[in-house]
Amino acid sequence: MAGDRLVHFLRHGQYAPDATTGGPLTKVGKRQARRTAKRLCEYTTTCVYCSDLQRAKETAEIIARQLKVSVEMLPMLREIIPTRIPGRRVSLADRRNGRAKIDEAIARFLTRAPKSEDLIVVCHGNFIRALVCRIL
Repeated sequence: MAGDRLVHFLRHGQYAPDATTGGPLTKVGKRQARRTAKRLCEYTTTCVYCSDLQRAKETAEIIARQLKVSVEMLPMLREIIPTRIPGRRVSLADRRNGRAKIDEAIARFLTRAPKSEDLIVVCHGNFIRALVCRIL
C-alpha cells in the first residue's frame, strides 16, 4: 500500500559567490538554515537531499544536524537554466539537460511513495521555479 509523502523544496541560504566551488554560506545564510530547521522540527523528516554544490550542501547539513537525519547529495539537483534568457547564451543541450533533471526530480520525489515519509530537498532557485512551472 502506498503512503503519503510530504516534500519541502528549499533554496539554499545566502552565499558568497565563488567561481570554483559555487561559494560558501555567509553568516546570514547559516542563520537562515538554522531558522528553517527550527520550523521543520514539527515534521518527521526521514532524509534531507541536496545539490552537490557547496551552498546547498552546507544548508542541508545544518538542517539535517538539527533534525538528526542523514543528508544525501544528488548532482541532479544542481542549478539549471531550462529555458532561454534574454542576454544570456545557454545552449539547447544545456536547456534540454535542465528539463531532463526536472523530470528526474518529479519521478524521484513527486510520485507515489511506497511508505509515508517527509523529505527535505535543498537545491536552487531556478530549479525550484522550473519544477513548479513544469508541474503546473
